[in-house]
Amino acid sequence: MDQVPKYRVAVIRFSGFTSPKKTDEEAEKLLVVLKSSGIEIDGEPFLMRYNPTWTLPFLRRNEVAAKVKL
Repeated sequence: MDQVPKYRVAVIRFSGFTSPKKTDEEAEKLLVVLKSSGIEIDGEPFLMRYNPTWTLPFLRRNEVAAKVKL
């Protein structure tokens, strides 16, 4: 098993379906907040989904995350 070094991420949580458009909108919101707070990111934002496909959209938990520079 490979070990991954520790890193810190900033996330924004949202519910519903994770269409490319919705994911891009949420990523943009996250980047605006990070930029206005003076926090630099390291790489591109990425999507994390936590629920099975049969979960009702309003109950789904999704997050867009960005690795931040320490």
